[in-house]
Amino acid sequence: MRVPLRLLLVALVFSALFLFFGLLSRRTVTIGVLFCDVPPHLTTEADMVSTAQAYVDWYNRRGGAVRLRLEVAPYGRDPSEALARLRVRGASVVLGASTSELALAAAPVAEAMGLSLVSPTAQAEELGGRRDAFFRVQHALNRNAERTAALLRHLKANRVVAFVSCHNEAYARETVLRVTQDSGLSVDILPAEGAYEARQARMEAYGDPPSVVWVVAHPETSFWLCRQIGDVWPRSKLLLSMWSLSSGHERLEEIEGLSFHFVENVDPWSEEEGAFGAFLRENYRRRPSLLLRYTALALDLIVAAAEEGSVTGEDFRSALAPRLLRREGAEAVVDAWGDRVGRPRVFRRAEGRVEEVALPW
Repeated sequence: MRVPLRLLLVALVFSALFLFFGLLSRRTVTIGVLFCDVPPHLTTEADMVSTAQAYVDWYNRRGGAVRLRLEVAPYGRDPSEALARLRVRGASVVLGASTSELALAAAPVAEAMGLSLVSPTAQAEELGGRRDAFFRVQHALNRNAERTAALLRHLKANRVVAFVSCHNEAYARETVLRVTQDSGLSVDILPAEGAYEARQARMEAYGDPPSVVWVVAHPETSFWLCRQIGDVWPRSKLLLSMWSLSSGHERLEEIEGLSFHFVENVDPWSEEEGAFGAFLRENYRRRPSLLLRYTALALDLIVAAAEEGSVTGEDFRSALAPRLLRREGAEAVVDAWGDRVGRPRVFRRAEGRVEEVALPW
């Protein structure tokens, strides 16, 4: 019995040494996650954080070229202290800012600290077109505005009512402004937030129903607005913003007979393809949200740069863009300014199905 036992011990020691030196040979890249934990951002921010945790788990299990480590820093209104904590903890790059409002606050602070900030979904125009430390994998606002204006013309809209959030104004109000400029239409703006009864009275006093009702608001607010719009203006066509669909889109299935158009790069009801999608289905039982998809794409961007050996400061910044990102069933191009280029698509969801709407450019 002594020989087999000795051989077994030797084998175990060599296995442990192989694993140890294998881990040492893989550089560790620390990704900071900036997490705003106050309403109304909490829902989308939590979706982003949980996706990042799942992605790092998946990537490290499959044995990539580097080893990823996640550091999460929550904050309330001011991201400065959270970014400072992430820098002290060794973050090479920061994932964060699921909305334009958050990105506008965080980007200059990250820049001053020498940290690259990658946002999954911030679209504000003023964030783009600069060789700075801000990167994003969602189109800038003007791209979506162009397609939305074309969609309104396609729908032959003449009276448009937009329910616009008082939060995330750099996205919400700027989107409406750009679309009105591009389409030449007059849009009546109503507040998305507020008491149900007050909104009901305002809608009933509006007169003839609008041809199109457009919702530009937080996902939870958008859900309740869709219910109310269906009750009061059932014949009006409905248009939902990217923000409305960014997280928890499956709740809309609870609204019987709901149909709507939206402008996006991807259908949120489609399956998340590839190895990461399979990992999510097997281990997390999660339905992929838009936030999940864009967070995974943002992490693809970070990992692609890290695997090339650039993991600090200016080197990392230079390696992040320009870059072509390929995911199963889709690809994205990030230009030298850190902005996504290309054209979003137009979709319609009705009777439980989503179809793409072909519009001329």
